[in-house]
Amino acid sequence: MDDEIDLRRYFLALVRQWRLIVAVTLVVGLAAAGISLALPNVYEGVALVSISTARNTLRLDSVNQDTSLPVHAYPELAMSGDVIAAAYAKAGPLLPASVNTAAKFAKQLTAEAAQDPTLLRLKVRDGDPQRAAQIANLWADVFAARAGQLYAQDTANLALYQQQLSDAKTRLDQADSDLASFQASNQVGILNAQLDSERASLTDYLNRQHQLQLLTQDAQDLLGRLNGLPATDPANVANDLALVSVASRIYGAQNSNTDQTQAAMPIQLQISAGQPLAGPTVANQKALAENLRATIAARLIDLASQVTALEPQILALQGQVAQAQVKEAQLSRARDLAQGEYTQLFQQVQQANIAVQGTSGDIQIASRAAVPTLTVSPRRLLITLVGAALGLVLAAMTALAMESLRPASLPASQAIGDAARVQA
Repeated sequence: MDDEIDLRRYFLALVRQWRLIVAVTLVVGLAAAGISLALPNVYEGVALVSISTARNTLRLDSVNQDTSLPVHAYPELAMSGDVIAAAYAKAGPLLPASVNTAAKFAKQLTAEAAQDPTLLRLKVRDGDPQRAAQIANLWADVFAARAGQLYAQDTANLALYQQQLSDAKTRLDQADSDLASFQASNQVGILNAQLDSERASLTDYLNRQHQLQLLTQDAQDLLGRLNGLPATDPANVANDLALVSVASRIYGAQNSNTDQTQAAMPIQLQISAGQPLAGPTVANQKALAENLRATIAARLIDLASQVTALEPQILALQGQVAQAQVKEAQLSRARDLAQGEYTQLFQQVQQANIAVQGTSGDIQIASRAAVPTLTVSPRRLLITLVGAALGLVLAAMTALAMESLRPASLPASQAIGDAARVQA
């Protein structure tokens, strides 16, 4: 019980010091009222900016369509350095001498989203109501123009695409002209015909060379048989037939090419009834076989020289054909690329034209600021009430402090007397 706080003592202390409490409360309240009266009046001009989107939204490839910002980003854009600097430059003649920097100017401005997310409030506070309204309207104009430049680029895109289309058309015309000029003097067809002819000649020479090589082996075999027989023996009919076969095949191999430049060595054969073809003896057959072998060897040398002469001609023709084909492919590829670029840019221009015709301004001034008639600060009644409340608290604390300096307990008769005096 000894540790309990006697609240009655403090209540009686406050009752005893009621005159002090009332006096301090009134003095502090009046002082706060006087200070509020001395503060300058501040007015607030408010402009509303509408942030809307087009009713019909186009979704076209290669065209910047969805360029609008989220609604919550517009207050930050309104308070950005570029917008504030532009508004400060326009409002400069209206501002007092104390507002001489963009940073000080920005302290007067507030941008906030309204309850409707498509509305943005631009607030300007100033001691002059007319100036507050003028600055708010200037700020709204600057913000709407700046936002339109940043996020309504369809017209700028259209001009850019049109210039690119014109450049692409020039490149396409040049590519067509280059390809047409080349085709006017293109000798690929002539070169291919010459190359086919030379290749055919080479193939014919190689085929006859192969046939003569086979005949060389046959002639060697025949001479081998004849060398094994005495030279004075009578001629053999079988060997005569072999000589005729080799001779006929030699002439076939020689006459297969009409462009032959060197005639084969002539062979004289006499056919008489009852007489051998080459002569009456084996020696005559051996002489004829040697003649045939020499003829084959001479013809092989001639064919080898003709093949050797054709090879560089064919290689040169192949090189000319390849160069012409590479040049044609390069020009055709350049023309195709120019055509593809022109087609793509043409589509972009068409789409951008539709986009420009189908869109409207996203940002407009919904309501211009009117000259305010009521102040937003100072709030004099609130300041006075807060001052009086502070005075009351201060007085109460003073009274309690004075009570704490008095003895902790009083005689009962004195306490009764104090209570009676309070009642009186």
